[in-house]
Amino acid sequence: MKNKITAVLLLTAIVILSCGKTAFFAESNNVGEYTQLLDAIVVFNRDLSNTSDISEWLAAGAGSGTDFYAISLSQLGEGQYLFKYAAALEKYISENDVKSAVTRQKHGLALISAGKRSSEKLVGLADSTIGELGIMSYIYGLFLLNNGAPSEKYTAEEIAAELVSKQFDDGGWALSGNYSDVDVTAMTVQALAPHIAESEKTAKAVERAISFLSEKQLEDGGFQSYGTKNPESAAQVIIALTSAGIDPINDERFIKNGKSPFDGMMKFRLDDGSFCHEEGKGTNGMATYQAFMAITSLVRFSRGQSSFFLFDSKEITEEETPTDVAPSETEVNEQTEEQILPEAESGQVPEQSESEAIGEAEVENPAEKSNKPLIAAAVILAGAVLIAVCIIKKQKPATYIFVIALTAIVIAVIFLTDIQTPEKYYGSTANKQNAVGTVSIQIRCDIITEFDSDYIPKDGVILQKTYFDIEEGDTVYDILIEAVKKYSIHIETTGPKNMVYVNGINHLYEFDYGDLSGWIYKVNGETVSVGCGQCILKDGDEIVWHYTRELGLDLD
Repeated sequence: MKNKITAVLLLTAIVILSCGKTAFFAESNNVGEYTQLLDAIVVFNRDLSNTSDISEWLAAGAGSGTDFYAISLSQLGEGQYLFKYAAALEKYISENDVKSAVTRQKHGLALISAGKRSSEKLVGLADSTIGELGIMSYIYGLFLLNNGAPSEKYTAEEIAAELVSKQFDDGGWALSGNYSDVDVTAMTVQALAPHIAESEKTAKAVERAISFLSEKQLEDGGFQSYGTKNPESAAQVIIALTSAGIDPINDERFIKNGKSPFDGMMKFRLDDGSFCHEEGKGTNGMATYQAFMAITSLVRFSRGQSSFFLFDSKEITEEETPTDVAPSETEVNEQTEEQILPEAESGQVPEQSESEAIGEAEVENPAEKSNKPLIAAAVILAGAVLIAVCIIKKQKPATYIFVIALTAIVIAVIFLTDIQTPEKYYGSTANKQNAVGTVSIQIRCDIITEFDSDYIPKDGVILQKTYFDIEEGDTVYDILIEAVKKYSIHIETTGPKNMVYVNGINHLYEFDYGDLSGWIYKVNGETVSVGCGQCILKDGDEIVWHYTRELGLDLD
């Protein structure tokens, strides 16, 4: 083992000295180009997350932003980065009530890939989620069953047959409607691929799906979904083809004007190694991680390994798990922000005039001082009492050291942790001394007012147009948090700020009203291609958060 570690360190040093950059994946045969692309994406995300290493980056986003990266790294044989991630993901699942069946299935897949095949979080997961959220819950459910997830209700063969029965006449599949979608078709092929050899019906279904994907390929080698050319569709096709044993680079069915799906995907790569969703736009998180998955599948295909969603990971035993596997409190706090408080009786706030809102700031109450010094003093007193008891009972010196160390740790936690009551957290906003402008924000759910729910206002307005001052560098996410704090509106988010994802607002969550439902935001009436934590605001910007049922396509 020591010789192996020495060899790895020596190889790493040689690569660093010769290339001038860190390489996370050893090049092998013809996969050198792919591993360089993977390296660049890892470096981009690690730097973006402001974490010191890959393990911390993965753990910080467990349950939200890094799950597919963790799965990919596992499939690349880089399991050494997943110890902290696996513990952080189990903690995330325990502490969060995740409503989406597909998201829960994704978490289960990530646990298996990270070596947690015996996790109690997998018990009953397949049985409680398969079929609960349309075709996607069948696809992800089959991914789970293909990797040995326990089930008392279903077998992989049964779910594969169910998916085959849902195939449209044109050879594809879709979330809804009568027209097949490239992405959904590709993902269905990924799930069905392991069953091709065991079922002639499944084999024919996959063959028809491959023909459908070939017909939908564009002249530049890429693909489009919902009328938009994008790298995610090409990425899913690459994963599907490699899963079915088809070479995406050289198979003549997928070469258009000399261009392959890989060429179509690479058109969206940016100079920093990340990928955009639309040409000419900025970095997109989903496009980047799906490209990472696709490139991983190409590496595995080149090495003759199994498909992307058939995991190689072995069970991590307690003896094999490092003692520092548990994430720190800081990591956990960065990965999840959840603020919940009952809304005002009306469910919305009155509209403000611009004159009333501009420059409005809360003044801190001088009488409302921190009681941390008093608590610390009480802890010190308690520690002194314990030491006195130890002296009386003539305890060993190690006991005194333990009491002193414990007291010091508790005091450190008191002063380094900001604990606020809901009453203090909500109802106030920061006093911005260096304001550079004013923006407005609305939160609306007009598209679902037909549904009966205590959380859906009849007019669809959760927060009417309201104004906030901004400082240099303020983002859409910053103003959203200010708004929900001031007006006591429930919000649930996941991921560190620069990769944050809004799961729910006003108790309305993603997937609650369909496979494509969730929250999106627009600035000045335009959809923005970066996350809300990266969208910097300027004076006069108008932010509107919308609940959508069709990825924003149902909005005016």
